[in-house]
Amino acid sequence: MGNFNILSSSLPQLPPAFDATPLSLIEEAKALIDHTRTVWDDVTLNVQPNFATFENTIIPIITDENQKYTRLRILRFYSSTSPSKELRDASNSATSMFNDADVELYSRVDIYRLVSEVLNGIHQERKGLDDESIYYLRQNGCGITDVGKKQAFERAQKRIQKLVTQCNANLHEDSSGIWLSIEELEGVPEKIMAQLKQGEADHEGHVWVKTKVPRPFKIISHAKSEDTRRKVYYAMKNRLPQNIPLFRELVLCRDEVARLLEYPNYLAYKIADKMARTPDKVITILDEIRQRIHPHAVKAADELLGLKIKDVIARGETAEDQKLFLWDESFYARIQLENESEIRSTISEYFELYHTLDKLLELLGHIFDTRFELITPEQQSALGDGKPLVWHNDVSMYAVWDTRKLGEFLGYAYFDFFPREGKYGHGGSYATQWGYTNPGGGRFYPSCALVMNYTKLGSKPVLLSLVDVRKLFYELGHLYHSLCTKVKYASLSYIDRDFVEARHIKNLSYHYSYISPEYKSVWLQEIKSRIEQPPAQLSDKDVAELATQDPKKLISRENYNLFLSYFDILVHTPATHGELEQANLAEMFNKLQTDILAMHGGEAIGDGWDWSHGQSVFRMIVSGYDAGYYTYVPGRVFALNMWNREFKTNTLNKDAARRFRDTVFCVGGKQPEEKTLRDYLGHEPSTGPYFKWLNI
Repeated sequence: MGNFNILSSSLPQLPPAFDATPLSLIEEAKALIDHTRTVWDDVTLNVQPNFATFENTIIPIITDENQKYTRLRILRFYSSTSPSKELRDASNSATSMFNDADVELYSRVDIYRLVSEVLNGIHQERKGLDDESIYYLRQNGCGITDVGKKQAFERAQKRIQKLVTQCNANLHEDSSGIWLSIEELEGVPEKIMAQLKQGEADHEGHVWVKTKVPRPFKIISHAKSEDTRRKVYYAMKNRLPQNIPLFRELVLCRDEVARLLEYPNYLAYKIADKMARTPDKVITILDEIRQRIHPHAVKAADELLGLKIKDVIARGETAEDQKLFLWDESFYARIQLENESEIRSTISEYFELYHTLDKLLELLGHIFDTRFELITPEQQSALGDGKPLVWHNDVSMYAVWDTRKLGEFLGYAYFDFFPREGKYGHGGSYATQWGYTNPGGGRFYPSCALVMNYTKLGSKPVLLSLVDVRKLFYELGHLYHSLCTKVKYASLSYIDRDFVEARHIKNLSYHYSYISPEYKSVWLQEIKSRIEQPPAQLSDKDVAELATQDPKKLISRENYNLFLSYFDILVHTPATHGELEQANLAEMFNKLQTDILAMHGGEAIGDGWDWSHGQSVFRMIVSGYDAGYYTYVPGRVFALNMWNREFKTNTLNKDAARRFRDTVFCVGGKQPEEKTLRDYLGHEPSTGPYFKWLNI
């Protein structure tokens, strides 16, 4: 890395500061909303419909939108990542303000009339933007002529946004858990037990097990006691009772909105502008995949049940009438994997987080002609003139460069790896600022954050499983997409995890005991007996074994995504609004889960079909993927088509990578996604590569 003077002098755009206070955040949100309202008022005041053009109507609105989004997404981002509860609350309030303002803005008939006049004779990217504007205006009620219905629509839209914000806030702030005795946790590794809070007074001899995902799965996958696994699973699925009525009201409001716009259901409303276009097209591809996968999913469940029966017999219990429960799956799947592969039990020792990240960025940099340059805390302090450039001290910050264009700047990347109170509990990529072309022709450069939740234990190394490595690589693909997309307009802004195959696994692997003397000391303390230090890298034999993904595990993962996809569709496609009002959503969720996953739940032990409320903690359906979770399944189909197109035979093919970057990454949303896919493949995608990947 170069010194600070070289870095600062070459940066064409300073990074955003993360210095908001609760008061300043709300005030900035108000100012942004007021400015947008003024811009829209000026357009309608000064432009008559018969004189409306792209320049006098769309450009002022989009210029304001571009500028607004450089701040809006950051103001919203605080709610998911800020260590300050007050700042997270202010961010949620600002999000509600933005949402309410958008409902009012995009229901304006005067703007709708103007935008309708400028649809013809414009550049494809402009047309895409104009079509999107018209679509968004229509979807926000501009086509509703009845005053009463229009008011009902706006009320429902605003209520939806408030419900989404509240559900998400509950999920972020979730601190639920249960006390369990040390005896109940037999089988849980010491390093996991060391992370658990020790009980005092009435809870002496117990530990606090948090039920916010993903923490419970570490317990469920190791606890020998089925009763313990069941307790934790129940607590995890029922952890936010306050979300139960909120989720019910949310899906009812969505259905109301869709019907007021004369759609048959919310799914039809949501996908009218997506690749699938119609519910029938979505259901057809899911049904095809479900039909092929289901027999194999049943077989995989039977194999796990066989392991459970052996385990029960070995403990001297009766094997009669044994069932495989949902809380058994991860426990016996882990045992099955360890029985089949000795190396997998210690594999994480070869993938220390920061070493692995450096290697992944090096690999992607080679393929896509990019370079990530770490901006140290000292450099951040100088660049920010004393203002914080990250939202937490654990966050790493990088400047990203295009090495094929004389070091052209691409944007900023952030890595927030560790859990904390109130933080988003899963893993994902956030576009904190979208890139766009400003009116003078220059670029506003994007910034993107990778938010994960790896366990950190003091000064010990953070070790990743191979699943973690593949997930990290996958999320880096989303980050690359955000950084490499080049469009004029911010509102128009996949690397498959199988890219991490044999040769890359070997290059990524490096036993943590070789990274530093401190880490070697940690390793010496961890081992139970004096053994020879492991090889620095994995052997070719181990690499070959690890690179071959178990079809049973792949099928299990895809089948789970099918279950969630079908629930998302089912809850958003009732025949009538009254049918949805009468629906038992917990029963709907649990019956579908048992049917598709071929496992039992609480209904099999006398607790009825509403034994859990998994629907109320289904984060993706609350926001972001509502009536859209199905995209995970065809998304895999499309990704494998692209993978087979040019990368399968040579993952280091730079020419193929450049073509992928130019024809997929850089295009963004400035043309329909189906056209981007067809242009890249040269044909319509098929399910063939997907089924071959699953070995079915």
